[in-house]
Amino acid sequence: MNIAFWAPQGGDAAAGLCALLAASAALRFPCRTVVLDNYLAAKNLGSLLLGERFEEIRQSYRQFQADIKRGDTFLQFLSRETGKRIRGRKALEIIPDGLFFCPMNQSLPKDVFEYGFMEELPDLFEYCAETFDASFWNLEANRNFTTPWLLEQADKVVVLLPGSWEAFQKFFEDYKSLLHKSLIVLQEQPFMTLSMASLIRRIRKKYALPKEQLYGWCASANLQCALAEGKTVEYLCKYFHATKLSPEYEGMRCIYQLTAMLLQKERKQQPHSYPELGAPLMARRKSSSPASALTRDRAEGEELWVAE
Repeated sequence: MNIAFWAPQGGDAAAGLCALLAASAALRFPCRTVVLDNYLAAKNLGSLLLGERFEEIRQSYRQFQADIKRGDTFLQFLSRETGKRIRGRKALEIIPDGLFFCPMNQSLPKDVFEYGFMEELPDLFEYCAETFDASFWNLEANRNFTTPWLLEQADKVVVLLPGSWEAFQKFFEDYKSLLHKSLIVLQEQPFMTLSMASLIRRIRKKYALPKEQLYGWCASANLQCALAEGKTVEYLCKYFHATKLSPEYEGMRCIYQLTAMLLQKERKQQPHSYPELGAPLMARRKSSSPASALTRDRAEGEELWVAE
């Protein structure tokens, strides 16, 4: 299953929710999940899962790539610097046999990366489907070659919108074709004219949306700090069994509900404290031929796109 996370208005919220739900799926059900970005940026899934050190490693790789031994890729460099294992030849293991992170090549110009990634994407899509139970794609808002393709091909789309009537109305008018496979999350805003519960009821009534398709979301101060520090998994583990007396209870309950809806699991299913060990990862399928304007410098574990 391929799940896209997208915020049409931009911002980092989609990346945060993508990392949270992928980690939640790996811990709770459990299943093998992988997270991927479709763009290069300092603030991405890597920083949410590995913290500020990811940006330092990213910059080091770009700066000293010429000094790295021949054949070393960013994935291998990242694995060595963090001490985390490479699994499935293209993914870094974050939660043992549960959550994986597939980093993009960090040494290319943005336009070169996007063109090469577009050519590689169908093969990568199939690789993820064969290797993992669910793939969580964090998409750039509207300024990327691959975002429209991924939105079209995804099995489900998690759409993050500001918590306002106008924001939902604009989404409905502009992207109605996505509505049938969308799970819409409204982010609580300061000085809302309607309460979140009232806004959700109004939208459901006006557009005849089922209850399971529209949710409200408000990140607590603890969660915002955890995301900023790259401690997404640590936050989930700490508040995994939060009780109703905990200030994190409502947020964790919402995360669990969203995860259950995405994976079509019964909400009454008892969560597991740790992910079960799964079957060995399947061998990676050979990728398609490169674009005519680019050549691919292959190294075990990653494709490197460079201009001819």
